Amino acid sequence: LLPEAWQELMSHTFRELYRVAKPGADLLVFADWRSLSSMLGMVGANRWSLRGVLPWDKGRGSRPQRNGYRNQSELILWARKPGTLERPSDVYLDGAYAVRNSGERLHMTPKPVELMELLLRITPPGGLVVDPFMGSAPVGVAAVRLG
Repeated sequence: LLPEAWQELMSHTFRELYRVAKPGADLLVFADWRSLSSMLGMVGANRWSLRGVLPWDKGRGSRPQRNGYRNQSELILWARKPGTLERPSDVYLDGAYAVRNSGERLHMTPKPVELMELLLRITPPGGLVVDPFMGSAPVGVAAVRLG
């Protein structure tokens, strides 16, 4: 996709997610350093309230760069739709994650199910999880495991 088409697709996605989300619902979006500023702008422009950026250390399985640094981290933007979501109890979650990829690649940019399970703990039991792009479905697997 051209950068303009990608931005339009993502902006439309954030707009639709906001439309269907309950007040207080959380949005988690993966971004690398190249797309971080665009993602921050698009998430905020579509009425989500930015809450933080969570770093994910993917480990040494990432590609090294000659005479440079390994791109072994990815960022997770956390935003929330204004309002309050009913929860049976409060949760206090880590703000950084070091979860390694297993090495098996069913997708170009795989995310470990274990990481998704940690991130999805923000969702109340029985809550709805939407993964608009799905990839190799680790979010779906984690959501089913967590109920």
